Amino acid sequence: MKEENNNRSFFIVIFIFILMMGEFRIFSGISGMVSFTVLELAIYFGFAHVFLSLVANPLVIPAWRDAFFESKWVMLYALLAGIGSALAFVTGAASGLQAFKDVLPACLLVPLVLFLTDTKKQLWILFLLLIVLGLLSAAMGIMQGLVGWPYIFDVDVGTLGKMALDGSVLKSNVAIGFFRHPNGLGLYLVFPVVGLFMLALYVRSILFKALCVIGLFLMFTAFYYAQTKGAFIWSLVGIACSLAYLCIGKNAGRFIIVLFPLLIFSIVSFSLSSTEHTLSTMQTRYQLWQSAIHVFLNSDFKFFTGSLQFEMLRASDYYTFGKFIYPNAHNTYLNIVINYGIFSLFAFVFLFSHIILEKISNTEDKELKYIVCAIKGGIVGLLGIYFFEPAAAGVLIQAQFFALVAIIYKARSIIRNEK
Repeated sequence: MKEENNNRSFFIVIFIFILMMGEFRIFSGISGMVSFTVLELAIYFGFAHVFLSLVANPLVIPAWRDAFFESKWVMLYALLAGIGSALAFVTGAASGLQAFKDVLPACLLVPLVLFLTDTKKQLWILFLLLIVLGLLSAAMGIMQGLVGWPYIFDVDVGTLGKMALDGSVLKSNVAIGFFRHPNGLGLYLVFPVVGLFMLALYVRSILFKALCVIGLFLMFTAFYYAQTKGAFIWSLVGIACSLAYLCIGKNAGRFIIVLFPLLIFSIVSFSLSSTEHTLSTMQTRYQLWQSAIHVFLNSDFKFFTGSLQFEMLRASDYYTFGKFIYPNAHNTYLNIVINYGIFSLFAFVFLFSHIILEKISNTEDKELKYIVCAIKGGIVGLLGIYFFEPAAAGVLIQAQFFALVAIIYKARSIIRNEK
């Protein structure tokens, strides 16, 4: 009965994945109204659909319970984030709840995908869908970069503050795809690049391999027009990690856990000591990180509950000499503490460490092995760029990350059931 229901309901998952490719909002710009992305509303609609199906057929309740249990570490992260922001709200700070509004639907996407996805074929559909959507986003970005059109949203490119490779600020023809900023497009394309590379290795047809190579060229071109050098570098790191999982197997995760912080440290050190204009933004990031550390050392109770955006604004005004007054640290890990407190960061670090070290990439099922290796590499790539971008803000990029986590968990469940 559940299988028949999911064959119909799986289209909800497909619809949600499609909505992850663009920052479409409702009630945006209307005074007094809370702005929602269409994506988060679709996720809540999916939950409403599942609830009604449980009422109509209580026999599927164990499957829903299993979906939540499979995603227990994601749920723990969401729970701690919610508790921290709620406690801060009691003390009069609401900024954490505003951030929690965005992370909650992204986390809830995990059990939703687990419940509505059953088979290896459906996992392949989701895997290929993310790649195809990435190609569409890249094509849109290339058009914007070449001819300055079309922009889906009313965006003033000159106010984006995006720095070109020569150190100048871009004024026109910036690739943003279906997002509102080029960094959003860059972040979104990291996994499709890794996935397309692994797909090129998997397919046997020379024609399909050639098409994959052309697709990679399109995505790298989109990186250029978006001037997202960080996303380009970390997509290459993701490819390297995927190959490591594919070739080394169970020990790859241990190497990645050790090498990951060393790579971060090397990039930061090189950037801060370099005189290249294209790397000058690292100095500002470093100042924002200093601001966050200052806030943490002087926040007392809020270090555990978050909602530190106001304190971050004041500290960044001081450390950046009034040039970049930000409510975030331009670093996802520091931002988690700013939004939800230190315990939420511990939960997030445990979550991705568990995924990186998990040994499911050792499966003998070749199809699942390539999917798992590609997604693990994509997750590592995103975790790397998270050190330099405030990706803990907003629904879309967080939803993409947790969608990859959901596919990993579902692959693990399928592999376990096949044994």
